[in-house]
Amino acid sequence: MSLLLTCVTPVHSPATPTDKDLLQGTWKMMAVEIEGKKLPMEGLNQARLVVKGNDYVFTLGKVKLDLVFTTNPCMTPKEIDLSVAFGPDKGNTGPMK
Repeated sequence: MSLLLTCVTPVHSPATPTDKDLLQGTWKMMAVEIEGKKLPMEGLNQARLVVKGNDYVFTLGKVKLDLVFTTNPCMTPKEIDLSVAFGPDKGNTGPMK
């Protein structure tokens, strides 16, 4: 017995933005939730996330985290996979919903 699972990604016309296109830009954190628990925003309201191409850069004060992302159109809710871009954890990956 064999099983084949596939995911079909819709073809986008140049005029239709992809999920990756919609993520581009500078973002301000409005809320943080980890494992279903909301975190207080004290000290986090200065955090910024800049998405440019496949680069995903999080900064908070002197802390900077460089990541690379790919979108995963097969998941519901939609999901992106993040990989650490530099340093000793380079290549570590995890999904974010």
